[in-house]
Amino acid sequence: MLNDTIVKLKAAGQNVYLPLSPYTLVWAASMFGGRIVVSGGNSFIGYIDG
Repeated sequence: MLNDTIVKLKAAGQNVYLPLSPYTLVWAASMFGGRIVVSGGNSFIGYIDG
């Protein structure tokens, strides 16, 4: 639902700003397979712990 809302807002010419947080990182990663991999090779799936 969030993705759909963002697409509709952008199509209407509105700026969309999402603050960076663990939640938004997990949401963004879910669009690309659900994983976040850091430079050291560790992989995170789901909510990031602290």
